[in-house]
Amino acid sequence: YHGFEADQTLQLAKWAGIAALPVFLGGFLEDVTKNVTARDRLLLSFLSATIAYFELEVGLYRINWPWFDGYILGVPGISLILTVLMMGGLAHAANIIDGFNGLLLGVAILAVIAFSIVGWKAGASLLIIYMMIMLGSLLGIMLINFPRGRIFLGDGGAYLIGFLLALFALLLVKKFHLVSPWCPLLILIYPVVETLFSIYRKRVIRKKSAMAPDRLHLHMLVYRSLGARVGKALGIERNPATSIVMWMIALVPMIPAIVWWNQSIILVICIAAFVVGYVTLYFRLLRR
Repeated sequence: YHGFEADQTLQLAKWAGIAALPVFLGGFLEDVTKNVTARDRLLLSFLSATIAYFELEVGLYRINWPWFDGYILGVPGISLILTVLMMGGLAHAANIIDGFNGLLLGVAILAVIAFSIVGWKAGASLLIIYMMIMLGSLLGIMLINFPRGRIFLGDGGAYLIGFLLALFALLLVKKFHLVSPWCPLLILIYPVVETLFSIYRKRVIRKKSAMAPDRLHLHMLVYRSLGARVGKALGIERNPATSIVMWMIALVPMIPAIVWWNQSIILVICIAAFVVGYVTLYFRLLRR
């Protein structure tokens, strides 16, 4: 038995926990030792994704484009490769946006709520229960992390959150065929675009390693350009004020994802619009 088929024996919860161990431990060991490279953490996230693919049977099996689903995803091994890249990439993306108090937590909370609403529309009652467990955990940490930052997620927490978000996204699409595969992508488009654009910016524009850290992510530019102004208006410090701005940016694409959760063409248009908006905003803030 796999996943939902044996849920009475908590098969889904058991294998989700086992699959999450490598990616979590990689981040946790980096927090403790400061000796686990970004490449090694990414490889461990790939291992976690591989376990989830085989034991929970979650993967990228369709994008609702018949020619791609039939001729590309139908090739043995392609679905596995794309699934591993997606889940590992999203885990890494979550760590990238974990830059200010509550930033990642707020984005993750919004994403889980959006997934839950879409799941409710699709009749995913069992999956919503698991989502509510994660939501409660995130809210508990948020109370201590925001706005003062009395506790931090660390790399372990960030990688774990990103991996679980990817897992929920794939489960939602796999088990409920009315849900467009572009819906969870639009819900998580902010960390996805942040990561892909960072790779392009570092490798192509700056001729550096894609794994090299820098201080030119969008949330850092928002901190420098808008953080003080927003913080003054809200009566809070610059750090949490930046997170609030980024929550709003992440929330914008989630709204059409919830409304048109089963309309692939509209969702693809919204994804393209967000990418254009992101790049435009990025360079405007950079010029400042």
